[in-house]
Amino acid sequence: MEVPFTSSGAMSRAQYAFVRKVESATSPSEADQHILSEIEVVRRQLADPGLSLNQCKECLVILLYCAMNVSILPPGGMEFALPHAVHLAESGMTTQDKRLGYQFCCEMMPESHELQLLLVNTLRKDIESSQVPRICLALEALIHSPFEDVIPAVQSRLYDLLSHNSPDVRRRAVAALSALSCQEPSLLANATDNLMKRLKDSQPVVISAALIAAVHLREVRHASTDRLTKTVNALLLPSWDPNLDKTEYWFLLRVLGALAMFRPTEGNLRLILRIIEWTVNVESVSHALLFQCFQLISTRRAEITAIVRTSSHPSPILHIRSLISSTDPNDQYLVLACMECLDAATWAGTTPEIPGVLDKWEVERIMGLLESTDAAIRRKTLKVLKSADANIVESYHTRILQNIPEASFVEELSEAALRALEIIDAMSGTDGAAYATRLQSTLAAFEDRNENVVLERVVEQVLTKFRTSEDECRLASLTVMLDQLSDMSTRIGATSMVILTALIVEYFTKVGIPARKLLQGLATRLSVYPSSVKDACLLAMVRLAAESDVPTDVLDAVRGVSETSGRYIRRRCEQFVTLSAQRETVRSAVAQAKSSSLPDFLLALEASIASPASMSSRLPSSAFRPCSPSASRNFSASKLRYDAYEAPRPHSRLLRPTSPRSTGSSEYARRSPSVLTSPGSEGLALHEDPLARTVTAGDLTLAAGDPDLIRAAERGSKNQGELSNSVPDLLVDDEVSSMQGSDLIALESPFVSEPADLGSSVSSPDFETIWSDMERTNLRGWCDFSIDAVVRRLQGLQLAMRVIAADQLPFEGDLKIIISAEAGTLDQFRGAVLRLRESDDESCLWRLRCDDVQLRMQLKRLLSE
Repeated sequence: MEVPFTSSGAMSRAQYAFVRKVESATSPSEADQHILSEIEVVRRQLADPGLSLNQCKECLVILLYCAMNVSILPPGGMEFALPHAVHLAESGMTTQDKRLGYQFCCEMMPESHELQLLLVNTLRKDIESSQVPRICLALEALIHSPFEDVIPAVQSRLYDLLSHNSPDVRRRAVAALSALSCQEPSLLANATDNLMKRLKDSQPVVISAALIAAVHLREVRHASTDRLTKTVNALLLPSWDPNLDKTEYWFLLRVLGALAMFRPTEGNLRLILRIIEWTVNVESVSHALLFQCFQLISTRRAEITAIVRTSSHPSPILHIRSLISSTDPNDQYLVLACMECLDAATWAGTTPEIPGVLDKWEVERIMGLLESTDAAIRRKTLKVLKSADANIVESYHTRILQNIPEASFVEELSEAALRALEIIDAMSGTDGAAYATRLQSTLAAFEDRNENVVLERVVEQVLTKFRTSEDECRLASLTVMLDQLSDMSTRIGATSMVILTALIVEYFTKVGIPARKLLQGLATRLSVYPSSVKDACLLAMVRLAAESDVPTDVLDAVRGVSETSGRYIRRRCEQFVTLSAQRETVRSAVAQAKSSSLPDFLLALEASIASPASMSSRLPSSAFRPCSPSASRNFSASKLRYDAYEAPRPHSRLLRPTSPRSTGSSEYARRSPSVLTSPGSEGLALHEDPLARTVTAGDLTLAAGDPDLIRAAERGSKNQGELSNSVPDLLVDDEVSSMQGSDLIALESPFVSEPADLGSSVSSPDFETIWSDMERTNLRGWCDFSIDAVVRRLQGLQLAMRVIAADQLPFEGDLKIIISAEAGTLDQFRGAVLRLRESDDESCLWRLRCDDVQLRMQLKRLLSE
């Protein structure tokens, strides 16, 4: 923000500095932190009983700015400032003061809030005032925030204001009645006579507001609809003038929009056709006016067709054919939208009475729009061509299926599939069963190329179609789609199976197909899919298991898949077998999920399984082989190049430890299930035992002359007495003795990095507590590299880091890492917590929570590169 303070309009330098700080933030999260901090500052200022009126106004302005720019409002929103805003609206001495109070209440006060009652008397006094600005302020508040309790206090005064001398008051009075009629419909109906007068008002702004009110009465089918229809129709001719400037089109557009709700007369239809002809012939075409005219005549298709058939007026398409040759996407879309508003008989030559109006090259031009890069233009073209001849669309769909790209060109394959989905969407319309049937055959054609490839964009497109469809259409589609699982002879590709699993989790309760059939259909096909599809299938089976008993053959099929799958799928199979006997746990996850979608169900399920209540009930299934100890280590055992060394045998103590730091760290490495590294430990792997390093005679010879080692030995002899006094305070004597004997090489070897401080291990923070405290800063994603590589990258940050094994609580199955934002210990924690879950394809899923903005961005880049 380069605007100086004197030109900024800020009420104070504090407000200017705050806005400058927010707009200079390097990331949205950093801006949110500044805003949330400022909200807390303002909260404390408003609690001051000696707050002046100017300070109160400044606080409310800052809070409005914060509310408009913050990503998520804090709990409770801005309710703490509502009493001050109500007081400002009541006691403000100037129009500016009262406007700010009303504005804050309109923007920040929830519906049916208890403080609305305090505004009733304020609104009544302002609306009965003789000052036009105060009346307008009160009317604006009623327009933007109407509530039922205020109606008795202002009803009679609103009727009087419909005849006020000021057009600004008359306009707002009509708009306020329209807004309050949503709470009490009779309020506007009782003002019909006054509304008719306002439709004949001398000011266009008042007529515009009256047209909106007339449309409201038309929607509730009031008895005065016929009178309103005649009055609104009479407005079209006076509102049209060929010499109008574009800036004056707004009133004509408002009249045309109102006529679309009423019944335009034949004379007005002919006038609209003349407006279309004039609009296209002017130098600069008004897209809004042209499209509004076609939308209006689309409500009277039969009358327009009759007018064209009698040859008293040419087809409206003739007037816009000049736009067909345009290369501007806006012009192309406008032509198609206008053609869609008309019956195809008026321009396509489908009836002998009306010949076609387009030349061959113009038809080819429209057909060429099927290959447009704009999806909206392609969909609109399909609808227009279908209305003219459905066989054209069918042949285009057939051509796409005959020219499916090779499986190796995944992007081209996905793009062709999306084009095919657009076609079947246009061909099916609202027929859900027809859409599902065409979808199955289309996906089968593409999956013949490579049935194991999941076309993610196709999955997204289909699920979006289901979510946006009407309930009847969606139910018909679901029934057809899920029926194919019951037929064991039907081959279902990977893309189709992912779609089916998502539909099962989200909509299973809305179809009448037994859960047992779906379970058997999924289990029978489970072994043929790649791991990612197996994961989705098993999750859908878990969801179905909550609704029905799981057949034995299904459990046997899952056990068979577990024996031939990787670690991740084995875990998911074990989870299914376990949860099939714990239906209440799954039902609890379904009830707690944010939505019924598959991702939200997965998150709720994992949270339910990880909860303390379910931990005690989860027992390993006897159907699975017990994991070896090496399988529960932080890194997979398959990556070890050699077997681990045997544990060192106790022997007589030859050397005393040179420092308390070495003593503490050795004991920590021996006892703790996690590992702590410090900035100086980049040379030591996280899970490497210092005793596992073989030191040769040559290594010792080279190290003997190291001056740093000599100085360390001298310091160790001086501090030997201090160590003997400090160690017993931390460790018992037998532990110290054992440690000193075991870590002889670690104490003297120059090849082992200096361990972290003992105090850090003793006072290490609790992972689950930190994870819960940082709930608001949650990030997640996939790494294309293994957990080993992630940890090596994190070591390069030179920050204090603690790792908790995957087989340790909390969040069993995830590798947990605590990272400090400062290159010190973890005592006063400020940093990040990270969860890593390994997959079978040498990648991993990460979830990150961090309260430090710079560290969060640094870790996100590291994990995403």
